Amino acid sequence: AQAIFGSRLSVPGMTRTLSPNGRALTMGRLARGIVVLLCAGQLLWRFEPAAFAPGAPTTAPLPLAPLLLQALPLRLARQNAEREAPEAARQLRPAGRQGRSRGLHAVATTTEPQAYQATAELNLVSDVWRAGEIEALLAEARRVEEAFSKGKDSVDGQPSREFQLIDDGQWLPEAAGMRAVLERPLMELLGRIRDLDGVTDEELWPVQSWIRRYAPGERREHPVHYDHKSMVTAVTSLTPPRAGSGLYVQHGPHVSSRNWVDFGVAGTFAVHGWDLAHGVDVQGDEERFSLILFLKPVKDIAAGGQSWYRPLAEAGSALAAYRVGMDLEADHDMPQAKEFYSKSAKQGHWVSMNRLGSILQREGDVATAQPLFEAAAKLGYASSQVALGDILSQQAVPARGSEAAKWYATAAEQNHPAGLHRAALVLLQSGDQVAGQELMMKAAERGCLDAQVAVGRGLHQRGDVESRQAAWGWYGKAAEQGHPGAMNQLAVMAAEAGDLETSRRYMQEAAFLGHRAAMNNLALYLERGIGGAVDPQGAAEWRQRAQTAR
Repeated sequence: AQAIFGSRLSVPGMTRTLSPNGRALTMGRLARGIVVLLCAGQLLWRFEPAAFAPGAPTTAPLPLAPLLLQALPLRLARQNAEREAPEAARQLRPAGRQGRSRGLHAVATTTEPQAYQATAELNLVSDVWRAGEIEALLAEARRVEEAFSKGKDSVDGQPSREFQLIDDGQWLPEAAGMRAVLERPLMELLGRIRDLDGVTDEELWPVQSWIRRYAPGERREHPVHYDHKSMVTAVTSLTPPRAGSGLYVQHGPHVSSRNWVDFGVAGTFAVHGWDLAHGVDVQGDEERFSLILFLKPVKDIAAGGQSWYRPLAEAGSALAAYRVGMDLEADHDMPQAKEFYSKSAKQGHWVSMNRLGSILQREGDVATAQPLFEAAAKLGYASSQVALGDILSQQAVPARGSEAAKWYATAAEQNHPAGLHRAALVLLQSGDQVAGQELMMKAAERGCLDAQVAVGRGLHQRGDVESRQAAWGWYGKAAEQGHPGAMNQLAVMAAEAGDLETSRRYMQEAAFLGHRAAMNNLALYLERGIGGAVDPQGAAEWRQRAQTAR
């Protein structure tokens, strides 16, 4: 198969290699002819390929004839859907939906029953960089690592380590060094994207761009999501990518429908539309620097919005309705946001179920939120499994074997960081220290801040020098990412070591982030002049704030 297609068969479907001008190789066209001939025999040969079942290994060799036979139903299903779609939906088809895309991953749809089903496409574009450009950009990124932000990510609210290059279509002044390296390959990439079939005829430009770092002990994953503010996304690894790590596409709510994107080498761009569900999960001890470009039509950048979502939503697209709901939620128009999420959720879109449930839960309507979390959880969506467990446990650690504990365990089986953390607490409470600590460490390594604090506390309590040093490291990782409890623990450790100035500084940071114990401790420091000047008025204010803190 590789000899015929000139490609890697790393995910279900075909990945055709792009030539430098963005056009598919001639052998790929020959292969399509073979598809037609072999598919004519389907009436004589019924085939049910196990390789396309959810959870099947994606790196196993795939038999050529079954692979080709699988291609025709996928294409016919897309063509039938386009014939049945309203005219507005056809005119505003997102990236990768019109015609054939060159360099395409034809992603098989393998979702749980009753879940929203959709096909989306991803293109691999190579040979964008000239010699030395990737190395120069990576060197500049490492030079400014200390300036990487630790702000909360829009996907799950967890901190990400990233350096922004472009915002609202404009290069940022602090990115001048990277701009000097990136401008030429960016123009090359934009030209190559224009040559892809079915992306868009409109002029695209980056509305936002970042370099994001995934390092051991920091954030290791981005849960499955869609790129909301981007019509087309282009992402590449600046460091040598490892197989079975990093970017993946996920067609259904459960991790078993996940397929890794095989970049091959650093600098290969994955290009996909807003309609592709994907995520990041960096494995082992890999350190990865990724360049991310969110592209939009120039007119949408000028207008400050995403003009393509609402017409598609009004035409009946569940995915577009979800995106309109996100816009309305960001604008704090909760009644309208709930209406669009509801439209999407009724079509089986599990992320909409979860978002709608989260809004209702914040509003205090847990009775209506719970069935939504339960529906998405039963489809396999790990975030909803954790949310459902939280409702059932009433925010306490549930007993082992309880329904809440079972949902936590189910989420943990998908390596969901919060699911791992909660499942670890269940095991520890039941007395299973070995299994509980193993899961807690796994959650900490995957970037769960609460788990990092828990691991640090366990080491801190041992008392020996080596354990205390390790505890300081785990507290430090969580504190760097904005965890107030970790800052408070660092303040305690610094005080134990006699460094009262450092202790006061960490106590102050934790107090400003709303940590109740830190507020009371800071009041004591200010009242007695510990680690700094005496401040009776400040002490009184912090005691007052501590009384109303949660």
